[in-house]
Amino acid sequence: MLQVNGEREDIIEKIIEKEWNFFAKVNHIGGRADCQDDFRTFQIMRASQFEAWDQEVLHSYACDLEHAEARGQNPVEWKYAYMMKDTAPEYFEQKLAPFLPEIEEEKKKVAEQILEREMTCYYKLRKKYPNFTGLGRQEQDSEGNQMTSISVYLRGELYTYSRETLNRYLEMVKRKEKEGINLIREIYENTAKWYGYQSLEDAEREISSESEGAGGK
Repeated sequence: MLQVNGEREDIIEKIIEKEWNFFAKVNHIGGRADCQDDFRTFQIMRASQFEAWDQEVLHSYACDLEHAEARGQNPVEWKYAYMMKDTAPEYFEQKLAPFLPEIEEEKKKVAEQILEREMTCYYKLRKKYPNFTGLGRQEQDSEGNQMTSISVYLRGELYTYSRETLNRYLEMVKRKEKEGINLIREIYENTAKWYGYQSLEDAEREISSESEGAGGK
């Protein structure tokens, strides 16, 4: 069992290792996805998120994964299945819903509170750093966009957390909000540094310059 007082880096590393093992076993409708063989990108995306979390939330989520593993469950597969409630509702109801844990109403309420706050953070960030945030998921689904929107992705992931982890997560989000900390900015800042930029501002400037250069060719 992971200890609350353990090193953050160790907890994050063990979480990513477990998630990657779950992710590798996800069965996609169209067959195995290319991203399932791209550990480096997976590591960057997940580490960027977890590095912004409080240690109590990390510990609780690590316990969620341990419990799932012990029961032979795959919460990462559940995440993508829950997303299909929005992206492919008919398929979800017919093929997936019968095999997924039902989400309690109280758990949905907590998840929606978190989602509302995180999307508010995202919109603020998107206005200030449109180029860098534009490289990832969009804020909503649109025709021709092959990537699931950020809100659908976040909801799907939140639904896989235990009640304890969700409650701790909401407490963290509220605390950061009171302290004027934008959780989503922290995550994108971490991502920028993982990719070798000095800061989010540096990443935005460089990507903006590259876009202008490409447009001038």
